[in-house]
Amino acid sequence: MNVVAVRADNSDSPAYPPGKPQGDLDFTYLGGIYRDVYLIRTGPLHVTLPELSKAVAGGGVFVGVTSASGQSATLEVRTEVANESDVARRITLRTALETADGREVARVDEAVELPAGARRQVAQALTASPVRLWYPDAPTLHFVRTELIESGQALDSLRTQVGLRLFEMRGRDGLFVNGLPLGKKLNGVNRHQDYAFIGNALPNSGQWRDVKLLREGGVNFIRAAHYPQDPAFYDACDALGMLVTTASPGWQFYNDKDPAFEVRIYEDVRGLVRRDRNRPSMLLWETALNETPDQPARMLGEMHRLAHEEYPFPGLFTVADVDEAK
Repeated sequence: MNVVAVRADNSDSPAYPPGKPQGDLDFTYLGGIYRDVYLIRTGPLHVTLPELSKAVAGGGVFVGVTSASGQSATLEVRTEVANESDVARRITLRTALETADGREVARVDEAVELPAGARRQVAQALTASPVRLWYPDAPTLHFVRTELIESGQALDSLRTQVGLRLFEMRGRDGLFVNGLPLGKKLNGVNRHQDYAFIGNALPNSGQWRDVKLLREGGVNFIRAAHYPQDPAFYDACDALGMLVTTASPGWQFYNDKDPAFEVRIYEDVRGLVRRDRNRPSMLLWETALNETPDQPARMLGEMHRLAHEEYPFPGLFTVADVDEAK
């Protein structure tokens, strides 16, 4: 029998972002485990988890849309494969783009040699045509199916939800999606994820209800304040065509006494991109601590750089209070 024991500690600590004492906040850093938790069991040959990978702009399955217009899209799919067995393995990495109902749109197979104990990141190009692209008013979702095949047998497989879309900012001409102007204003709201009595332990259905009600009320953009919110919230944004932000955890506090604080901010930025890089609804990445005049501008520049390092494809845009920073 195996036992997994977890201790959640929500004590004040200036060494960990957000860092500000909870008694001085206008919202709560609620503690405990309040989101879905999964135990993932794999064989020795498997696709890695992005959170545990050291590969920059990699780990797991990363789907980058390099072009999208009309009824066609080109993708670069990066997959990191690990061989934790004690012998070399030769496998086929199969990557397929599927519609939500499982119809295959495009596929590529590639032979991969993996020495014992090795990890390798493989980049594969896919062209899909004709295909339905993702727009806020027509949020068509697709899946990338990944299979590791050896001697005709699939040793590991997973499906990654994606939307085929490309954002462009064209100055005064505004926001373009897949080469077309959005054609309307961004009507937005800020949103915290806590509720009376239950705190952050909102069921997934509640996350969806919030997005659905806001969408029906004429909102097409949500700023997640001031931390990455529950994945179920972003699932709803993807499916309902709601544009959204994600934010580095922080609010009116910067610790210039402990260098570890800034290092952890950079780790947070990489984690933000790793977790939500495949989401079609993600429009802006907040690479700043919210309303924090003492944060140095050079740190915001580094956060911006790290976000683009982790997402080396077109369509990633960051936002920060640079004018307010030191």
